[in-house]
Amino acid sequence: MSLYCLECSKKELDCCREAHAKFTTLKDARRIADFLQTDVSSFTVYGELNDKDREEHIYISRDRGYYYDLTRKDGKLLQLKEKRDGSCMFHDEDGRCRIYSARLLICRTYPFWFSAKGDIIFDGCSSDCPIVCAVTGNDDPEDVTKIEDDEGSRLKLALEYIGHTPGLIREILGQMMDEIEDYRLNIHQFVRDNRIEII
Repeated sequence: MSLYCLECSKKELDCCREAHAKFTTLKDARRIADFLQTDVSSFTVYGELNDKDREEHIYISRDRGYYYDLTRKDGKLLQLKEKRDGSCMFHDEDGRCRIYSARLLICRTYPFWFSAKGDIIFDGCSSDCPIVCAVTGNDDPEDVTKIEDDEGSRLKLALEYIGHTPGLIREILGQMMDEIEDYRLNIHQFVRDNRIEII
């Protein structure tokens, strides 16, 4: 875990505690099941996005592709089960991830995403990420316009904070796009085959 992310976690400012859906690709689910030596159904649900997700600018505007688009067919998304407070079920009290080496791709890529042109950009939901706020000078987490970075200098600094290189994040985001395509094609069969709870 990057030191910056761990510091956010210790201050209870981290994305692991956010009440957002913890989007899970089918391969994410298999990786975690193998890591934990358990069934996929023990830690995933197939359910609707929560209110916090539906209030996000990127969900409302649909101005760029995002994993929220996967809910268009039936309104549901494969996601990790949550604790009562909406935080990730694998997030420990000490701020660490219990499945860090097998964590979700969305956790590996956040706060970055691909633009429609294939450029690395700040994730559309990242305006409140302390790393993004620090490098953009954004003092209003609701202001998504401040995450625009045409020159890429703030993005590069954020990558350094987290310990990624542009090449590495591009590779992980590419893997994410491949796994999203697999998800589109196979989600319903996967839910049936693994007896995942539908909520």
